[in-house]
Amino acid sequence: MNQSTKLVNPLFTLKTSTGQPEVGLGAMLAVRNLLRGYLLRMPTGQAVAKAIKIKPLTAKQLEAVASKVISPPGKESQVDVLRSSGFSKRTPLWYYILAEAAFHAKGRHLGPVGSTLIAEVLIGLVEKSENSILRTQFWAPTLPSTKKGTFTLADLLRFADVLQVTTHLTQRVATWKVELFANRLKAQACGFAPAPPQLTELQQGIMEGQSRIKDGRSSAWSLNACMKRNSAYSHN
Repeated sequence: MNQSTKLVNPLFTLKTSTGQPEVGLGAMLAVRNLLRGYLLRMPTGQAVAKAIKIKPLTAKQLEAVASKVISPPGKESQVDVLRSSGFSKRTPLWYYILAEAAFHAKGRHLGPVGSTLIAEVLIGLVEKSENSILRTQFWAPTLPSTKKGTFTLADLLRFADVLQVTTHLTQRVATWKVELFANRLKAQACGFAPAPPQLTELQQGIMEGQSRIKDGRSSAWSLNACMKRNSAYSHN
């Protein structure tokens, strides 16, 4: 998902809570967000940034983001709206988070303020959970770990046998790839027989070799046998 200050067309024609077409400015997501922010007395983006000790975007930086949005013909540009409304200095939080993501990461992910808000919400939910380890003061892990006094994600995966299984599967896949590549080389070495029946038989041999590899057994279709078979066809 791309986080930017540009809204897609369906967000300008929202419906009511009953599914009926909305009329007037209420059909626009931007207007709804502004009204919700005003009614809930949401702080500006700059105020939130200062409260969590993050350097806020300047008016010039916000306007630079807005200037990249191309407005439809006859419509006021986004940067002009920011300037005329004073939003470039006192920016609504929802717009600030989107502009911040566009400025810092070209919309690929949230910026520092947006990321902090999301993280704080998730941590707060965990802390409020009755079953959370964060509710127990001085809690320490009791599961076995590779290093005494610590417990990492790798330790958790080892305890669940996930890391071990993953390593085993990786080794098996690597073995299969090597054996499959070897069988392809053998097929190329036997590819000098001119008659189509011989080629068909080689393809069948490759398929048989692949099925043996998938079953975890090495192929018995050897290079010597292949060359002998090719030689026999060449003399016929």
